Amino acid sequence: MLKTENIFCLLILSVFSFSAVAVSHVRTISYEGNFVTQDSLLQRQLTFREGDVLDIKKIEASAQAMMDTGLFRSVEYYLAEDYTAGGEDTDSVDVVYLLHERYYVLLIPRLRSDENQVHLGVQLQWDNLFGLNHRLRYRVFNRGHVSGISEKQHRITYSYPNVNDSKFALSFRLSEDNSVTVNEGTEDHNVIDRALGVGLFKWLNRRGVNRGWFMGLDLAHINRSYEGVVSGALLDEVNTLMLGFEYGYRLVHEYAYNRGGRSFGYKLDFADRDLGSDASFFKHRLYYKSYYRFDSRPDDNLNVQTILGYATDDVLNDSAFSLGGNSDLRGYESDEFKGNALLLMNIEYLTPDDDYKNLRYVAFSDIGNTYDSIREIGHGGLKTVVGVGIRWKIPAFVNLDLRIDYGVSLNDDSYRVSASSHHAF
Repeated sequence: MLKTENIFCLLILSVFSFSAVAVSHVRTISYEGNFVTQDSLLQRQLTFREGDVLDIKKIEASAQAMMDTGLFRSVEYYLAEDYTAGGEDTDSVDVVYLLHERYYVLLIPRLRSDENQVHLGVQLQWDNLFGLNHRLRYRVFNRGHVSGISEKQHRITYSYPNVNDSKFALSFRLSEDNSVTVNEGTEDHNVIDRALGVGLFKWLNRRGVNRGWFMGLDLAHINRSYEGVVSGALLDEVNTLMLGFEYGYRLVHEYAYNRGGRSFGYKLDFADRDLGSDASFFKHRLYYKSYYRFDSRPDDNLNVQTILGYATDDVLNDSAFSLGGNSDLRGYESDEFKGNALLLMNIEYLTPDDDYKNLRYVAFSDIGNTYDSIREIGHGGLKTVVGVGIRWKIPAFVNLDLRIDYGVSLNDDSYRVSASSHHAF
């Protein structure tokens, strides 16, 4: 007959023996379906490595991180050794990710309505260049003619994330816009803005994956010239060398039909005459964005945004902030309100169509205003817009969400229908 001590020892040995059999390790990690995307980009998203103890939660978290890049319609995985929890496990398994890539080159028409006029344009969108998630955007808008001058907008941006597989990212931008200012009693002005900028960005987490805390630096040279519409003479010119700093946090997940997570931060732009600018100013911006999902309705979204801005002086002879348009106060025309202080709050609730979940319906409210100074915030009144809209998510392409919104002001009789190919925020 076994003594109590012997029974206890046998139980301990059984537990250790079972644990030794149950523990499996990752032998290899491989990818299928990434015809464009390089393995090195995918490996940056992993939360585990070959040789680690098999952890299904880490495997699933890595799949979600690949989805968060926005480059794939879907990311799934399987274990080559037919691993099942609670079954008899092998000592090592192969983890294989199945990737369904999107199309990465797209030429799309752009549509924008301002002051009851429709502005047409086109945008070249090239994502995942070289299979390393480099991104190129070229956009041109024609806003029609004013005083015989064609108002156009040209912008090109290029981003290079994870330079040489590091925590750093680079971005470049070049733009030229012009608009006509109609003056009574004097010659109309063709105002031309030319800008060249470069940004340096760094993720601050230990592994350098593209999520969590970050810091960014920015340098931009902006030239604004005023030309006579009739004479063509240069009437005035303003130059600004603007330095920027940003510190914040971003962890936003991309799901099949919506987003989840949050981002927040502080952005400072400043210029000084001693650094070559024609004016001196500090421009502060605090922002918070959150995308809520619900356990009972995981395809629904409650999106919230808050922005507080303040500038010590005008920027390029104009107010530092503006509101109105298809991404902030959606019941008003673009840039209808201007000032050197800003308060904005947006809230949206989105729910998918029962039969076609890529189509979503939205109810929203936009609340905000601009002010001459930060001391006036809360005393100058807030503009309130309510509205409804439709979103059509096109999963075949990167970041393509067609959007139509109808916003109505509760302060006056203003209303607006706006359309776009991206999220409001």
